[in-house]
Amino acid sequence: MRKLNYQVVKFSNLFTRLVKENKTELLLLSLMILVTAHTTFVQLIYHHNYQTFAWDLGIFLQSLETFVFHGKLFYNTVELPYNPSGSYFGIHFSPILFLIAVPYAVYPHPLTLFLIKNLLICAASPIIYKIAKEQQLSELTSALIAVTYLFFLPMYGPLTWDFHPYYLLPLFISLTHLYILKKHYRATLIVTILGLSTNEFAAILYIFYGLCLFLKGLKEIAKKIILLSSAWFIFAIMIITLINPTQLQYYISSLLTQGLLKEKLTQFGFDIFTMINRDKLAYLVIVYGFLLFLPLLSPIEGILTILPWISIMLISKHAPYYSPYYQYPAFISVQLFLATINSVRKIMRIRLQGIVALTLVALNISSAIILGPIGFGFLDYATKFTRPTHFH
Repeated sequence: MRKLNYQVVKFSNLFTRLVKENKTELLLLSLMILVTAHTTFVQLIYHHNYQTFAWDLGIFLQSLETFVFHGKLFYNTVELPYNPSGSYFGIHFSPILFLIAVPYAVYPHPLTLFLIKNLLICAASPIIYKIAKEQQLSELTSALIAVTYLFFLPMYGPLTWDFHPYYLLPLFISLTHLYILKKHYRATLIVTILGLSTNEFAAILYIFYGLCLFLKGLKEIAKKIILLSSAWFIFAIMIITLINPTQLQYYISSLLTQGLLKEKLTQFGFDIFTMINRDKLAYLVIVYGFLLFLPLLSPIEGILTILPWISIMLISKHAPYYSPYYQYPAFISVQLFLATINSVRKIMRIRLQGIVALTLVALNISSAIILGPIGFGFLDYATKFTRPTHFH
């Protein structure tokens, strides 16, 4: 009996010490779980009120259903007119779906997809905390920046809108960066492959991330990431074309037939009125302004790493690309936080760093409550951004 009591006391002391030593991480983890649970609940309400759609939740539900229970390669019928194969890989190359299929097989329900993607989106927050600590920011400043990510308004598009494999990209890019800071290069390449597997466009973003590392002096790992990403992109295009040759024909037709012969692109434009309009300016103000424009003070991380997507957004006439209500902020958000951390580092006084971080978290929590879909949703009335039906 005494031995048992001794073991209980020993375990209790160990648990108490672990809690004290990791109090910040545990608080951050608790907040991460709370945000995950709340946004998943919000999305379930949308779904139960018939406010989720064939594009894109239906595509992934049917694709996973046919793979798990019928052995087909993520087959869906939503896009058959321009993807006769029916395989999702004929539109986008996202092998991460093989991993997502495992929990879906256990519980084949939209809740599974909502919970997985919201949990993994929010899981980037503790990684951001560790990155900030690795870059010599104080524990308080690091925690405040990590909390800011959980309430960053552009991320409430990915957190509440349908499902996409590249919602996992913020987690993988942040992990890639953390492992580079820790000089764990083998783990870096493994996580990079996971990030690349979310969508073929992730390869372009990783190439520019590699360029950023190269300019920062990390030339060896930068070369490996650029080479790996370039090879992955070529392989992805080959797979897409092999499964669905009409996809390549579509791109050629769009770029050549419509672009050169008609001298007009239906989806893109290079004139000043296409590149700069009210909605795009408002979107950029939200994306950068809610981070106090700090990413612009570190242009290598804050501009170069996301330049491919920002360029597409500027020349595109497709309004969801520059709306905070959809999935696309997942392509750029975590890179902006890496830039924010680097900019805060440039502030010499630790107390001033803390004040800036406190301002960031106050601004983003208040905006998420006042403007965002988890609160009063006043952004719906203050702007005319294109939005899903349930936001009207």
